[in-house]
This record gives sequence, structure tokens and C-alpha cells, in this order.
Amino acid sequence: MENEKPFQKKINLLTKESTKMKNVYIVVLLFYITGFPETGFCQTDYSQMTAEVDAAMTKFVSEKKISGAVTLAIHNGKFIHLISTGMSDIEEGKEMNSDSLFRIASLSKNFTAAAFMTLQDAGKVSIYDKVEKYIPEFKGLKLKSDDGKGDADIRIWHLMSHTSGIKLLKASTMPSLKDAAASVRKAPLDFRPGSQWKYSRGLDAVARIIEVASGMPFTAYMAKTITTPLGLKDTGFSLDNEQVKRLVTSYTKGKNKTLVVAKELESWKKKTVLPSGGLLSTASDVGTFYAMLLNKGVHNGKRILSEEAVTQLTTSRTGKLNTVPGCAWGLGYCLIENSQGFSASLNAGSFGHWGAIGPHAWADPVTKTVYVLMIQRRGFGEPRNSDINRKFQEIISKGIQ
Repeated sequence: MENEKPFQKKINLLTKESTKMKNVYIVVLLFYITGFPETGFCQTDYSQMTAEVDAAMTKFVSEKKISGAVTLAIHNGKFIHLISTGMSDIEEGKEMNSDSLFRIASLSKNFTAAAFMTLQDAGKVSIYDKVEKYIPEFKGLKLKSDDGKGDADIRIWHLMSHTSGIKLLKASTMPSLKDAAASVRKAPLDFRPGSQWKYSRGLDAVARIIEVASGMPFTAYMAKTITTPLGLKDTGFSLDNEQVKRLVTSYTKGKNKTLVVAKELESWKKKTVLPSGGLLSTASDVGTFYAMLLNKGVHNGKRILSEEAVTQLTTSRTGKLNTVPGCAWGLGYCLIENSQGFSASLNAGSFGHWGAIGPHAWADPVTKTVYVLMIQRRGFGEPRNSDINRKFQEIISKGIQ
């Protein structure tokens, strides 16, 4: 150990003092050594902030609101916080770890949207293209209520901003993304594209456009343009045998304030990928992805997306349309316009998403901070308004001041 750096020696000593905090300091050491994601792990003392997050998450575990959690924060391009709390599987007695894998649900939309923009950067598509150019079934679509203006004109940006009015069948019930996209003809549009906002599976159709324009399967294109360049080895639509062991069990409310396995969520193996909600990932991988966006498309000196692409992703497409209170919608991304409720600790201009089974990821360009909360639960009310996420963001936002 005589050749260790002073900071490395300090970490090794700390790991001997507390079994509970061992994973935290090992993670600190790894980030310090690797210089990941941009300039390494911040050496500013955020121990009090981390202790407060750990105490808060431990309380939520004791209250049976979650089985466990992984929380992460990146500030000014450096990891300042990453801890695991509680259990990843209660029945098997498996502790949560910093590299535990989660179903990230609708955060998948952010990844799919970014993958599409790399195709636009290459000059092969445009968000203003007609969808029918790539998916013939989108031609001549009718509205549920005829407004006398003829067939609908759906552009790709409508799909990405939830302003298309389409209804697609779940990709998981279809043999391919091609079939899922073609299911648009099963029902008329709810409204004329661009006139209203309604949450949809539009990104599933965008993924099919990626396949058509690139000539590659969507999963392969995602890996080539996003996950591999970013070094996201634990992000994908399937798991190998080693990764399966790290997958967190999902829970729902049981009787007498208990948690029971949400069995419908445990069937994660799908015959068709789910671009709108099927990715699996870790807190570190998710944090790295949003840090790249916050850095205007650059990761470790390498450009992943053009700055213009990032701007387009995070610029409102919904104007004065009614969406989620305090929010607008960009291209696949929720945008904070007025901080309130779940976004009270975020500044206007922040962008990100939440997932139906608990995960949250947000990037705040004002404070240059990425917040990632990874939990797996269902049946605890609207996931967007999670008290767990609010408390986590509140502690981090105060800790970086």
C-alpha cells in the first residue's frame, strides 16, 4: 500500500471503519481513479449531505415505502454522491448495491430520443419529416372527430413530444417494432397533430423510424450511437446471466404495511424491445447519460450529440398546451417551466423524466447538477409526485449551495 495516492489511502482506511458505508467509499475510490464521467470524483466534502440522504432513504425503507434505493448526484461534471440503501431482494436477503440494475421505465424515452438525434446529426432524418416517409401506415390517418381539415399530417416531432394523437398497441404484445408502429391504423387519432398533448407510445414509432433509416435493428443502433460510446455496459433491453443476479426486485403494497413482490413487473423478458419503457440500467449509467446532455452532447472530450441536437431535445414543443402542471415537453423530455411540487428543488430549464415504477433522472443546467433516484415500486400513487424523490432532490440541492 506504500505506492497508494494519499486520497486512496484515506478511502481504504475509511472502508475498514464502517461496513455500512463500505460500498460508498469503494465507489468514491473507483470514480477518483477512473476520472469518470468527465473530470472524476469531486474531493469536496459532501459527507454530511450523503449522510442525510442515507438517513432519509433508510427511513423510507423502515416505513415500508421502498425495499431500497440507489441515489446519485453529479455536480459540475463530477460525481459528488452515490450510495445504496436497503435491500434489492427482501425474500432472498440481498442487499442493494451501487451497481444494482433497475427497470428505468419511461426514462427509456430519453435514450430513444437521443439515439434518433444522432441519426439527424448524420443527415439521414429530420424531426420535421413526415412519419409516412418511413412508416407507410401513417399515411391518410383519420381523426376520431372530423374537423373538416382532411387527413392528419404527422411529423416525427409530434411523436417525440406526445402531440401526435396516435394510439399504438403495446410493443410487448407485437412480434416486432414494425408491427407495433403499423398498429397506428387500429384506431383513429384522438386529435389533430400539434393541437393537444397526450402521453403516448410515440417513441416506439420513432424507434421503428430509426430501424428504417439506419438499416439496423433498433437495439444495435442504440448500442452503436449511445450506450457503447458512453461506456454504459449495464444499459440495454436484455440481461446476461451475471446482470440478472443484480436486477432489483419490484415491490408493491401488501397488507399491514408490508411490501410484496409486484409479480407483473418481474416478467422483464420481452419478445419485442420496448423503446418507450423497456431499458434496464444502473444509477451510474443513467447519471453518465444525463451528464453528457448537460455537457451539451460531449462525454470525456468525445461528441455524442451535436449541441444543436441537445438544444432541440430540451426546447419546448408544447407551447401553451396543457401538459403536466409546471411542465412543457421537448422531444421525449419533460421540461421544467415553473418549479413546483415534484420539481420544487429544480430550476426552470431542468429536463429529464420519471418512470412508472419509481426511477427519476433530472438535469439542472442552472446548477449544473444531475439527480438520479433508482427505486422499484408500484401502487404508491402517482410516481411523478414521489415523496422519496422530493426529499432526495431537496437534500442534494441544499448540499451543493
